[in-house]
Amino acid sequence: MKPLHGIVVCAIATLCCAGRGEAQTGGLTSPTIAASPDTATLLLDSKSAVPVPSLRFAGPDSILFGDEIIVHCAFPAAAGDVSLDSLISRTPWAEVTGAEKMDEPAADGTEVAISLRLGRVGPYRLAWGDGHRTEQVFHVTGRLGPTDQPSPLRDPRSLGWYRWRLLLALLAALALLLLILRLRRRRDPEPSFSDLLTPPAWMPAAVSLRDLADGGLAARGEGRAFLHELATIYRRFLAGRFHIKAVEMTPDEIAEALALRRYPAWIPARAVAILSRCDLLRFAPDEVAVSVCLAQLRAVIDAVAETRVMARYTPVPPELEIEAHLSWDRLREIVPQAVPAPEGGGRV
Repeated sequence: MKPLHGIVVCAIATLCCAGRGEAQTGGLTSPTIAASPDTATLLLDSKSAVPVPSLRFAGPDSILFGDEIIVHCAFPAAAGDVSLDSLISRTPWAEVTGAEKMDEPAADGTEVAISLRLGRVGPYRLAWGDGHRTEQVFHVTGRLGPTDQPSPLRDPRSLGWYRWRLLLALLAALALLLLILRLRRRRDPEPSFSDLLTPPAWMPAAVSLRDLADGGLAARGEGRAFLHELATIYRRFLAGRFHIKAVEMTPDEIAEALALRRYPAWIPARAVAILSRCDLLRFAPDEVAVSVCLAQLRAVIDAVAETRVMARYTPVPPELEIEAHLSWDRLREIVPQAVPAPEGGGRV
């Protein structure tokens, strides 16, 4: 074949292909694009029963996330007057924002322009109901880059190092919490040789118990207040006698602390019994009788008497020592059933 003949044949073939392409543009005007595997379908429909329209045009074919497209549909003449309020989207990521009839009536029916806002990133097709899907593929891109240059919006995915970062954050928070607790529970500084030794714990306890007994709370019907003060005095005695933080502890914590220091079992048992009984009576619905208050006072005096240590080598202010002994004698008069402590007290 001569070169001139080849040029003529190519020109004729090009014209034929162009004429064939123009004959097939009665549907969507944009060229057909190969669909990717994640292509979705945008389903349009109507609340009322209307014939399936022909999708004449939809554009633009590439928009940003959240923007709108315009879909032109031509309903056949058999559909009659199409209600624009009945047009809906059956796709959750598309919303019908408006619909209006075209000014120029179509020769084969009613042409309607539907505005749709898309909330999905990726390629999609158009379809009416469960009918035939269009061959044209449209694309929705993200807003991460400049508005004039579409860029993909990535789906949120769990990162591989996220769990390790969360674990490190929890460990750091735990370490900070332990440090705070350590600082809050910091021990008191060790006493120096120049510091004076504290008097025996039973001395201030005896003075406080005498003041409580002579105060008349139980006689005035304030038994709950009496028991509350009695439990506080006994806790202070335990703290000074056994060197534990009994004022801040529950009865069970006091028993555990005493057991760790290897004291005889009857000491923590008696402490738990006295404090638990005071709490039970204080929060009971009935009023606390005077006899009950005296019985609890007797129990505390017995517990102090059996565990007190007399001052032999500890310097005690004379006024405190005299008042403590007088208070102790007064308590034995108020509660004669109390067990008198031997001189020097019990050695535990």
